[in-house]
Amino acid sequence: MASTVAAKEVFEFFGLARELRDQIYDETLLHLSRTFIKGKRTGSLVVSAHGTPATGLALVSRQFKEEYYARSAVATSITIDDIIGDAGA
Repeated sequence: MASTVAAKEVFEFFGLARELRDQIYDETLLHLSRTFIKGKRTGSLVVSAHGTPATGLALVSRQFKEEYYARSAVATSITIDDIIGDAGA
């Protein structure tokens, strides 16, 4: 008995216009936040990174990696917030 393999439909991602691919890349960028110092008297130091790339997506293909990292270079921002603690505590 011969086995037949059904042909799979493949979506041509790179067939999309670059503007659409950029919008998809934007949706996959991460927004991370971490508090480093936390106390009532000392306050907190909060570091947030917006638009950082998800490194696993760099494994998709070379072209995807180049476009994705180029997009993240434009979209990435880092903010540092110094939140002063409660002086009365």
